[in-house]
Amino acid sequence: MKKNITLLERALICECTKTEVNLGSVVKLLMLGADLNAVNTVGECTVAICFEAYADKCAKNESAGAELEALLKLFTEYGFDIRRHGLKTVSTLENICYNRYVRRAIGTILALRLQLLKKDVLSLFCKKQKKTCPKVA
Repeated sequence: MKKNITLLERALICECTKTEVNLGSVVKLLMLGADLNAVNTVGECTVAICFEAYADKCAKNESAGAELEALLKLFTEYGFDIRRHGLKTVSTLENICYNRYVRRAIGTILALRLQLLKKDVLSLFCKKQKKTCPKVA
């Protein structure tokens, strides 16, 4: 079931799009229940909208985006659904600007999606074969 973006998610987006992102405030909003997988009317999730703000930052400052990795780590810890929203978020990141921070964030999302895909395929195969599945690295 998809959830629409509410005031809490908007507060999170505002915090993540500030010039200086306060990770403590981001954590507080996540702990209050901000849903990283909530979507707007065109299907963009909260995480993708947060990352869209880096387009302006990158245009003004080539080294912008250093906090992308920390934000992405927090988002995955707090339930960002990489299966459902990972590729759309990668698409958003690709449209921003292509500096080293954006490349790392894209690489992280794709690596996490690959791990999940391997796990899903292995799980399906083992279920079909009625075998115990080994752990995926």
